[in-house]
Amino acid sequence: MSRSLALSCRTRGGVRRAEVVFEIVHTVTDYYDGPRAGIAELEGGPHFYQAVWAVDGDDDDDPNAGTYLLTPIDRETLALALEDGEIWARWVEAFERGEAEIASHPALPADRERHDELQKLLGDRLRIDPANVVRRRAEFRRRAGAPARCLHGARVLEVRWSAPA
Repeated sequence: MSRSLALSCRTRGGVRRAEVVFEIVHTVTDYYDGPRAGIAELEGGPHFYQAVWAVDGDDDDDPNAGTYLLTPIDRETLALALEDGEIWARWVEAFERGEAEIASHPALPADRERHDELQKLLGDRLRIDPANVVRRRAEFRRRAGAPARCLHGARVLEVRWSAPA
């Protein structure tokens, strides 16, 4: 599940090092003019990411625009979040076919109990941990060959992380 999408090699001091160029975005749990929060790989490991918002709400002139805080998460948290994302994706597909009411959002009746259980299990696992956080700039893009529609990230997006300016 954790894999880099593109690699480049550089030589530093005679040692060849592979650098990850783009990595998988597993989920997008908040979206406003682009991904604002979710789970993505950073240096080959799953991380919860969250955008640094402008204080005045205007990203146009904000030096933090495109900057994210990332906290590592464990594989169990990733699996729980992916399962919950699949529940949400089933709801979206049913809603778009006219088979689900908005009142049932974000889970179909058959999935509601499991969704609620997953929310309890995830608890506050998907949050930025101030004691274990890194700051990065992000470049998101749609993966080559990915479907035209993006459901909850659904591994349709990829991201290149870089050091903040």
